[in-house]
Amino acid sequence: MNKNYCLFNHPNKHKVNRILFKEIKKNVTRVLEQEKNDEKIDRTTYDIPEPGTVVNQISIEKSEQPLTFGYIHKSHSKEINDLLNWVQSLIPNACWELTTKDLDKPKETQKQNKKDAFEHVKEETKKGVDDYYGGDHVGYNFYRFGIEECWTILFAKGEGVPIHNHFPYPLTFCYYVKKPKDSPNVFVEGKEIEVRAGQVMFLLGNQEHSVPPCLVKDRCVIVGNILYKPRNSKLFIPLS
Repeated sequence: MNKNYCLFNHPNKHKVNRILFKEIKKNVTRVLEQEKNDEKIDRTTYDIPEPGTVVNQISIEKSEQPLTFGYIHKSHSKEINDLLNWVQSLIPNACWELTTKDLDKPKETQKQNKKDAFEHVKEETKKGVDDYYGGDHVGYNFYRFGIEECWTILFAKGEGVPIHNHFPYPLTFCYYVKKPKDSPNVFVEGKEIEVRAGQVMFLLGNQEHSVPPCLVKDRCVIVGNILYKPRNSKLFIPLS
């Protein structure tokens, strides 16, 4: 039995979320004003220096249900870059959580199995062996996953996300910047999951999920897709 999602808490969520929400709100307002005035919408890349992700694109979305990724604004932002680098650092652990098959074993056994697997993969990669085939539980390199694209969604009252998945991406994530009281939870494969502001959720890319229409405004998330890099290519996460 595998998990169908996993959650991680940001260590400085209150301060970070205040800054992120302020920036996202400002950018959404600017994009809506540009659209209203028939102006060209700004498109500037979020550049994340090494070590980190290779391509990171933040899209600002504000539309009626169903949502479409039509309004895009990108700019250089230390706060968002720092957040994405934090998410990037969690990907190996998320991969383990989503694929481990020892959930029925004692906690200490699970902990030791994880430690042994990570040490083995890191050692093999350092030696330049990195010879993994077939996928499944440990038939892949934890360090070869990286964020390929991401966007933010700021919900107005009455907006939601219809049932969808992120295939062909193997993994996807959603970080909660703001979740006002009475805003809906996410549904994953028909099961309601409570995610709090300051938490990031990882899912397998083919899992169906949705968000019911919001009863309040300003529910805000940062969502992204994650790719797996093949052998003999540059690592997303350099080994320390």
